[in-house]
Amino acid sequence: MFGWAVALSGNGRAALVGAQDTDCPGAPGCGAAYVFERTGTKDWRVKRTVRGIADSSLGWSVALSANGRWALAGAPSANTTFALRKRGNRWIRSGLITVPTSGTGDFFGSAVALSGTGTSALIGADFADECRGISLTSCGNVYRFVRPGGIWTLQSTVMASDVDSGYGFGESVALSKNGLRAVVGASGADCPTGNCGAAYVYDAQSGFLERGRVTSPTAGTGGSGPRNESSQRTPCHCARARRSLRLAGSSLSYTRLTPSPSDVSMSRMFRTRCSKPPISTEAA
Repeated sequence: MFGWAVALSGNGRAALVGAQDTDCPGAPGCGAAYVFERTGTKDWRVKRTVRGIADSSLGWSVALSANGRWALAGAPSANTTFALRKRGNRWIRSGLITVPTSGTGDFFGSAVALSGTGTSALIGADFADECRGISLTSCGNVYRFVRPGGIWTLQSTVMASDVDSGYGFGESVALSKNGLRAVVGASGADCPTGNCGAAYVYDAQSGFLERGRVTSPTAGTGGSGPRNESSQRTPCHCARARRSLRLAGSSLSYTRLTPSPSDVSMSRMFRTRCSKPPISTEAA
């Protein structure tokens, strides 16, 4: 699934492309992320390839700083985000960012964002089950990391003020160029009239406080539907199964977690390994 996620630098000369369901030798579903650079007016060349372990979904989400020197690639099935930086003319590893909690099915890396200089990052974990110290199924969290030097350090946890089970907070994230303002999506958020989905706005100038939320003009008639799946759910892959089935035009319900024999082609959307971090390899 090359092109599952894409990002572009500010000058348009560097691109990052995710392929979250790529197979590696002996590691099906490892996923991959490709760094491209434009060498002329039309030619794009691969400068670095990063691959994960089996079923890690590396490349599910990608982000590239505006200056084109820092990159993130999420591997949410492994609860890991891979960090890259450009040194001279080479792209090198700059570390692995792992989920700050003990949750093995948080889907950490489901969404990623970088500030313009790559000194601040947001990473979503939309299947986290503990929010504001309360156990809530798939409520979701977002983590803010900063890079004072070359090491990514957790600075704060971003949460919705009205978060509840099934919100999926952190399903999408965006960060301003200066890193001082953020928007976080929660497609399962509720409104007084029903499920509507919402985008929450945060301001880092005052300690990354929530400044409000935005909903659709048709609030209560849309949204993604309830996300609090049955006890049989596999947190690491429910979101992937739901999205992939929708894209494939399948008639399966998004809460279905076990494919029937006739759904063999969709079987890789239901993998359950969630604990191992991805492994980087150079492009051949």
